[in-house]
Amino acid sequence: MVGMSSLGIRLLYALINLREDVACERFFYEPGKVPRSVESGFKLSEFEVIGVSLQFEEDYVRFIEMILNSGVPLKRWERGERDPIVVAGGICAVENPQPLSDFVDVFVIGDGEALIDRILDICIEERDRETRIEALSNLEGFYVPAYTEGKVKRVWCKNINEIFHPTSQVLPARDSSPVMPVFGRSILLEVARGCEKGCRFCLIGFCNRPKRIRSGRVLEEIVERGVKESATKKVTLIAPSLSEHPNITELCWNMVNSGLEISLPSLSIDVISDELLNALVKGGQRTVTIAPETGTEELRKKINKPFSDDEIISAADTILEQKLNLKMYFIVGLPFEKEEDVEGIVKIVSRISKLRRGTSVKVSVNPFVPKPHTPFAWAPQQPQMVLKEKMKKVRSFLRKESVVFEGMDPRKAAIEAILSLGGRELGEIIELATLYGGGFGAWRRALREKTTNLEDLSKFRSMDAEQPWEVIDVGVSRKFLIKEWYKAVDGVQTSPYSCCDQCGVCYTID
Repeated sequence: MVGMSSLGIRLLYALINLREDVACERFFYEPGKVPRSVESGFKLSEFEVIGVSLQFEEDYVRFIEMILNSGVPLKRWERGERDPIVVAGGICAVENPQPLSDFVDVFVIGDGEALIDRILDICIEERDRETRIEALSNLEGFYVPAYTEGKVKRVWCKNINEIFHPTSQVLPARDSSPVMPVFGRSILLEVARGCEKGCRFCLIGFCNRPKRIRSGRVLEEIVERGVKESATKKVTLIAPSLSEHPNITELCWNMVNSGLEISLPSLSIDVISDELLNALVKGGQRTVTIAPETGTEELRKKINKPFSDDEIISAADTILEQKLNLKMYFIVGLPFEKEEDVEGIVKIVSRISKLRRGTSVKVSVNPFVPKPHTPFAWAPQQPQMVLKEKMKKVRSFLRKESVVFEGMDPRKAAIEAILSLGGRELGEIIELATLYGGGFGAWRRALREKTTNLEDLSKFRSMDAEQPWEVIDVGVSRKFLIKEWYKAVDGVQTSPYSCCDQCGVCYTID
């Protein structure tokens, strides 16, 4: 279900199969089973190249399990001439490839459209496995643990109007299919890439710059072809921040007036209007998601999301007035957080819950996870018991308001943090956690055996010390990130900007 919901998977699958000299088949994780392709049933070990999309740190143990169950040697240096080359991409490869560097031959650092043909061309031109891997290490945009020395620059597509977008997207034939995407039988439409909001905790906001927007004309052409070729009447709009598109409301109305259903996974508070929400209602959407992140204006300024309480409540009221359900995301444990910031979550949700008009309000509260390449990369993560108590406090108060509560387990957040920030030494821990079953108990046992202390996450990391994830140059300098950290200390907002205007170190290829 998760894999089928990924636009990246759909894009690469279509893009590779456009070529006549290669074939691409899909594999999805099934616990304990030998991986076999959806299309032919071939084993994973029968392919020349294994491509892995790393979107979430929790997938690391699933990736290791799939390799183990496939019969392919787990460690890259144990693989021989007849074994596949293991290639990994996705946001986790860009954020920090080091924890998986024992298991992956080649990491793709950047936009797949800019790099996939280079991988395929090398694999066709060179028949020797090791020669292929070494050749890729000499190209920009590839991190090859066995050969790469120094930093690898992220490669990105400058003009997304000119790059491929899949229109014939593979969707299950039956609604009851176990691989039905979370958005249902829907075309995924990428509206924009990158984000200029500059939320200081956000990985995507700093790893995927600069902002690039598809024009309305191109989007309409993609939709027109997509609904015909994919035999569906629903479109789901995808972007780090849909408010980045200047004509988002017009775009939605054009699709709705064409008889299409539409879905927008989340909306920025500043884009919500009666006109846009009317389009969503007519397009069949039932729930709107917003992300206030924290409970007070002071802390929102520090994370560079300076919406006032009144702006948030007004946006929520507008949503509920349209008889739409509301979901809100909050974070606890952020740098500079005080007790009143946590209490503020309860207060603001309490005010909003009183505005309900026969609709539901759901609140998702998650622990802060420090992420590489962000201004908060050096910030400590609060101890699990502290985070657990904060979430418990919010949950108990919201229960009185009949608000639906959900949230990430602080144990999971701690594992995510160590995998986001750590180095090659984590390889053995990931392998052990997989062998021990992959659950929280398995992680505790693996960490204990390797004498790794999760409490180290509660310490501030030195801004002077080189971090494992800095082997990747995403195009935003350490100097810029540290400057943003000190702006956060002072509660100074940074206006929306293009990264290139600020630090001038973004990279692209022709």
